[in-house]
Amino acid sequence: MKLWAAVVLGIAVGSFQLRVPTPHVGRDIHKSEHIENYTLPAVPFDTIKDIAAAAGDGTASPITPQSDPENLCMISVALVPGASDEVWEKARCKGANFMRSMRGSDREAGSLFRPPRDSAAAGFEEYDDIQKWGWEYASDEHVSDFKYWGIDGALRDLGIDTKCSDQGGSFECMTFHHGREDDSDYYDDSDDSDEDDHKNRIPIDQDTYNVDGRIYRKTGGHYCLGFEGQKGVIIAMDRRSPKSAGKKRSPVIEGDDLPALRASSDIAWLVWKKLSKDVQNLNYFLSLSICNEETQTIVSRAIQEYMPEAEAFVPWTGHEISTDTPQGQAILGTPNAQAFCYMLLQHKATLGNLYISRVRIFLDTREPNPGLTLLLFVEPVPANTDVGKPGNQQEARQIRRDGRDTSHLKLRANL
Repeated sequence: MKLWAAVVLGIAVGSFQLRVPTPHVGRDIHKSEHIENYTLPAVPFDTIKDIAAAAGDGTASPITPQSDPENLCMISVALVPGASDEVWEKARCKGANFMRSMRGSDREAGSLFRPPRDSAAAGFEEYDDIQKWGWEYASDEHVSDFKYWGIDGALRDLGIDTKCSDQGGSFECMTFHHGREDDSDYYDDSDDSDEDDHKNRIPIDQDTYNVDGRIYRKTGGHYCLGFEGQKGVIIAMDRRSPKSAGKKRSPVIEGDDLPALRASSDIAWLVWKKLSKDVQNLNYFLSLSICNEETQTIVSRAIQEYMPEAEAFVPWTGHEISTDTPQGQAILGTPNAQAFCYMLLQHKATLGNLYISRVRIFLDTREPNPGLTLLLFVEPVPANTDVGKPGNQQEARQIRRDGRDTSHLKLRANL
């Protein structure tokens, strides 16, 4: 205990920086996104006021860290400069609309899209659509190693398994590639078969696929995701959207030449639906190793506003912010969180009304520079929520007429 305290107190916060890694795969969202059988208590939120009160000052936690502090990277990292007012307001408005959409009915959620829709439901429900639209599944040993990602201790404290199925665990860790870039980071030099596959691979700018008679080109996008059905967990380790990757192709791939199935929320939903025995048992989302500068600045400002005394990003158990607050809603509007919101609001018919009630922000344990992690808690919408009542619908319509909240939900936000 003394060693832990010495490490925490003895490190100069300002001497460390958030990681901007160059890992085994490229980044988009991340560069442009131990108590056995222990579960978090189910807090019955009766009112919106109760939700805010439950969040407290952002430091209270029912989770007691059980990991050995001597074996963890206990570095705190100084907060980065906060987001500009323009960036902040855009994220806050989008997050507020996500909250209204998640808590409201499907029709109410659809009405907040631009242009308005009768339903917010997504168009993809068949797992085979993943392959149809040019996505390929690949295994990657780094993706399935939560110690590598620096969150194994946090998972244990939440009562969540820390191993993937290939290690005898309950997680399914999967990487989907929309074509493979000619990048040595994509394969292991020690694996001859992998190297042969790399040498024989079609150059990404020439790689194509056929959908209903039309030829499309692969973009180089990829999504690395983890799924655990027993505790209801979806983890985004690494994401690079086809839209972002397509900008690097020669010639550029954009517009109608992009795959129709390109949102990480859609990929995650199709896999979750196929793997989970109970799709409604969804309790946690995590976004790992966040290097997206916009997300970092928004999260930093959220912490500064919500907890004025806070000066740093801190290790697990981190800071916690209620999504009933402007600060929590701004975090929901960041590039690293919005895909999770879309997944909930676009699949109400199957999932029911679930919403993200709070966000926990903490550093992973990767050395020498830890990365930022978001843990989002998923809960059923309180039965007596006032979202969707006539007064709120009228207010939402008036806001649109007045031209306020210009950052209303935008369908297919290239997640």
